[in-house]
Amino acid sequence: MSSTRAKWTRSRTGCWTCRKAGYKCDETRPECGRCKRLSITCSGYGNRVIWRDTATVESGTRKRKRKTASEASPGISEERQSATPSALSTISSSNDSPISLRSHETSIVLTLSPGRTPSDIPPGMGLEDYQFLHHWTTVVSPILSVASKTEHNPFREHLTPMTYNIGPLRYTVLFCAAKHLSALHGQQYGGKQILRYQNLALRHLNEALGNSNEATSDSTLASVLLMQLSTLFASDEEPRADHLNGAKWIITKRRGLSSLSDSCGRFLESLFRYHDVMSSITRGESPLLDHQDDLNVDGDEFLGDIAPLLEIISHISMLQPRKQVVDQDLDDIGHEDLIESVRLAKGMELETQLKDWTGPSDDPDWLNLAEAFRHAAFIYLYRVIYNIGAPHPLTLQHAKCCLDAVRLTPLMSPLVSVHVWPIFTAGCESIDPWDRAFCRQRLQDMFHKRKLLSLLRVQRAMEDVWSRKDQEALHGADQVCRVDCIAVLKQKGREVELG
Repeated sequence: MSSTRAKWTRSRTGCWTCRKAGYKCDETRPECGRCKRLSITCSGYGNRVIWRDTATVESGTRKRKRKTASEASPGISEERQSATPSALSTISSSNDSPISLRSHETSIVLTLSPGRTPSDIPPGMGLEDYQFLHHWTTVVSPILSVASKTEHNPFREHLTPMTYNIGPLRYTVLFCAAKHLSALHGQQYGGKQILRYQNLALRHLNEALGNSNEATSDSTLASVLLMQLSTLFASDEEPRADHLNGAKWIITKRRGLSSLSDSCGRFLESLFRYHDVMSSITRGESPLLDHQDDLNVDGDEFLGDIAPLLEIISHISMLQPRKQVVDQDLDDIGHEDLIESVRLAKGMELETQLKDWTGPSDDPDWLNLAEAFRHAAFIYLYRVIYNIGAPHPLTLQHAKCCLDAVRLTPLMSPLVSVHVWPIFTAGCESIDPWDRAFCRQRLQDMFHKRKLLSLLRVQRAMEDVWSRKDQEALHGADQVCRVDCIAVLKQKGREVELG
């Protein structure tokens, strides 16, 4: 009887070996009496953070968490203690659910016994920094990527190894991880680390840009692009900087270099291309670079087989400046007519390309993503060349098809990472209350899963457009038809990140 009671009398302050086995510990130091008597390794005392997946149903109660921890294989525990960020990410990606952290739980995600440090910690990196790096590897990089769990995540595959060298990318990655943890735990969390990493990233970035060899390196370009992506984690009050122009300068310098031929170089170019085209939509201007030649390479490292759609969207954005010229009062009427005829001809050519284009059929989620982008591109095209939107039948038809494709994509799919633009474009043109409710709920669900503050800005911007459209509806359908969602946002001073 006494043996049985001892077996299940847990100690909250005993050594970790006894606590894991469920035995009462006499707490003798440095090694407890039970471990000495049985000639087993005493894991010591003190705080130790358990590496858990808190997104599963089973993790909802403390009782279930203890049971899971007690049944875990010792081999797996040992493997996690010594793993690098890449190895840890492989372990976490095998779970059915992504890792999520509750607001009341610690941000530390490593399992370390007292006195233990990761065996492959990067040079010059402290344990606290390594914990943020681990959060980047296991949580942040998956929500930025469209790669499935069975595919290589290019953010993790290309960027994480480069953080093992001291430089701008290391601190930009840590900055992004700290920003995301701040969104998870509240804006007051990690303020000192955020400022520290940001200052270090900018300092090292300036040094790299001043070095002719480092200025065009993969690490420098990746750091600038991640600075741009860090706006996804930023609050409304934080100042914004346009890092795409800096990335454009680097890429222009890199043209013709051999680095563009490797997988990392192609991924960075494709990442810039995507965000450049998405940014051109909100700016109402041409993309910063002409990407037509870039898409002739063997596939796109970021968007895969649907990259040709990005080229069409890019050409639609290139029609924007011509539209603005035509909208102005020009003295030369003949010149104005010529510009208008050229713009319409190019627009009809792009419309034909969109009608003829077919997406990949081997993966349902990719096919739905392609259809969502294609129908959103139709909406964008009609706005640019005809200045029409809902309730015009053409726009309503494509808005419906776009949202139907989004509905067919599971919320847990990694492709949701690039669903913002289709949802925003079709959502702004939706007049059906049920469609509007879906768009609002989908953005809220995406935010709760990913904790990207940019999603809340997109939702508010979309609601601003609905309010404007509903007001214009009082004056007739023709007035509503001409309400341009981007123009509404500019009038209100709104900034949205559609990438």
